[in-house]
Amino acid sequence: MKLKDHLNDLNNVTTELEDGKPDNQLKSLVGPAGSLLLLSFFSLLTGAAAQKKPLALDRGFDGWLSKKNNDGLAKYLKGFTVAGSEPATLSLAVVAFGILLRRKQPLAAWLVLISTWGGWLLSRPVKMLVKRPRPLSPNTLKNHPDAHSFPSGHTVVAIGLYGMLAWLGLKFFKQPMTRVGWAFLMVYFILMIGFSRAYLKEHYASDVLGGYLLGGFWLTVTICAANLYQPQQQEG
Repeated sequence: MKLKDHLNDLNNVTTELEDGKPDNQLKSLVGPAGSLLLLSFFSLLTGAAAQKKPLALDRGFDGWLSKKNNDGLAKYLKGFTVAGSEPATLSLAVVAFGILLRRKQPLAAWLVLISTWGGWLLSRPVKMLVKRPRPLSPNTLKNHPDAHSFPSGHTVVAIGLYGMLAWLGLKFFKQPMTRVGWAFLMVYFILMIGFSRAYLKEHYASDVLGGYLLGGFWLTVTICAANLYQPQQQEG
């Protein structure tokens, strides 16, 4: 082989490295690694919640709440806890599914449905296995005297719906300010729904954290699956 051919081969290898293929492979591992990390933390928290006693996080939050309780804030947060209920959020996911289908976005439509309903279905057996009682409060005695507490179903489905909508907005919206505003709004809904559950004493703070971890795990798995599916769809 001539020296010129050797130089051409070396050129091709250098071009492939500059194209960032190793970087792309590294980026493709971030999602699966993140989902495993979330699942690991959730497993640890589940083991603690299975003891059916308030955790240090719960006692600390209750101590803070006893000093910061505010009737006006409670009324404001009640709106989030009602609007973020499981039936309301699951129904909203179905509505979003229909809207996205009409806009000829079938993949996005299915992602919203899978991330929201899948997270909800995933939380059911966990609640039945852990069987953690709700915190004693007028709200729980009135609304769910026999319901299990861990993880917070409101929080799981909120991350499933609003987290997926945030991710889709970052992909679809072109204007940077629109993308940032949309993502901020979705994250605000997620945080307020979770916070409202603990503030109104419908859940322990660790129930809400468990909802964030489980919902975040399922959302990450769904997004990773979508990222794998899209390149295959383009190649086909």
